[in-house]
Amino acid sequence: VADAIRAGLRSGRNPRATALDLAGRVQGNQRQGGLIGLHSNQAAAVRRMRIELSDPSMLAGYFKRASRDRRFDATVRKTLSEGRKLNQRTIAKITGRYADRLLKVRADAVARTEGMAAMNAGRLEALDQLVERGDVPRQAVVIQWDATGDARTRQDHAAMNGQTVALGQPFVFPDGSQAKHPCDGSLGAPGSQIINCRCYAATKIDWLSQAR
Repeated sequence: VADAIRAGLRSGRNPRATALDLAGRVQGNQRQGGLIGLHSNQAAAVRRMRIELSDPSMLAGYFKRASRDRRFDATVRKTLSEGRKLNQRTIAKITGRYADRLLKVRADAVARTEGMAAMNAGRLEALDQLVERGDVPRQAVVIQWDATGDARTRQDHAAMNGQTVALGQPFVFPDGSQAKHPCDGSLGAPGSQIINCRCYAATKIDWLSQAR
């Protein structure tokens, strides 16, 4: 997975194209050739959908699933209105397409998150190399957390907007977990702080402080 993401970044491909490499392409009615599978919560959602589709009293729950393939809506609606049960072949088709769509959602999140992590890590690595060469004094470098600042920004990240640390020091989330930069999980930050994060690490060099 990491190799596929790095290859996508090197070639300049957008995250959605890389996500297709991770999830696989749809061939016929099935997604094939991917590198990742469903995580446990998604697999459980597929199992719950199969139960709903098998029980006429629970069939209406199908329409609450945002990632369903709406091409099956008419079939399910007709079956529901007639009080019948779906046959096993139809259930298998519906749940199969639902699983494919959930897999694409996961692949999009992985590609986007890892891409942002690589971008932030690369920026800090380049700065660290400048310091090692003596081009920039380490004590003059400040790393600032910049949140996107829109309605989709999670509260913890909005609260961290403007937080600064010295080069090589971690950022601290409100829950106490730490990260070297946005989307970094190497220090144990949970997925709730990492997945689909759109923040970035801004680098600042205080040249004036060195002239005093």
